[in-house]
Amino acid sequence: MAKYVFKYWFEWGGTCLWSANEAARLDYDYAVDEQKLPISQKLKNLLWYLQAYHENMMDMDNAPDDSPWWTEEDTIIYNKKKKFAYDQLCNELGDDYEIIYCED
Repeated sequence: MAKYVFKYWFEWGGTCLWSANEAARLDYDYAVDEQKLPISQKLKNLLWYLQAYHENMMDMDNAPDDSPWWTEEDTIIYNKKKKFAYDQLCNELGDDYEIIYCED
């Protein structure tokens, strides 16, 4: 059984990992700073990139609507990269961590 349980989804102005059990909240707080996780710098950079990519989806003049410059192709690319990062996260964190994939 995993010691830490996180939910994985991207939030505006936030992060992509959210504590889902008491152990995770105690050690990582609710909004998890991925920089504190035992994962590679390459994966940390990818998660940061995806968060920035996600931020560009919002129409800042008409939030929370999607940006008029955000295309269906952008959504496809973003979703593929998001799933890839999730798979990498599960692999690098190992059995002590359970990551629950949630849709944005």
